[in-house]
Amino acid sequence: MTATLFTRRRAGPPAAEQGPHLLRVGQDVRLRTIRGRQASKGDIYRITGVMPVEAGAPQYRIRNAEENHERVAMQDELEPIDTSGSGAQASLMKRTFG
Repeated sequence: MTATLFTRRRAGPPAAEQGPHLLRVGQDVRLRTIRGRQASKGDIYRITGVMPVEAGAPQYRIRNAEENHERVAMQDELEPIDTSGSGAQASLMKRTFG
């Protein structure tokens, strides 16, 4: 009896067609919406992991410091937040004065 080896191809678009991950692990983000309700200003999350692209949309694992669990969010549901204080002014001061 001979064994036949079958390989299974992964479904989905080729890697060239997948959207790029624009956010990085450790970055603070805000949810634009939370499944059925509008996100409040205090809903700040940190990206804890990058997940595979699904249907052309990058996904991330995120976690809020006040929750005991992680969430999965699509890239278009997240917006990066500026944690440097006053934004461009703070980086200009740092570049100028060190």
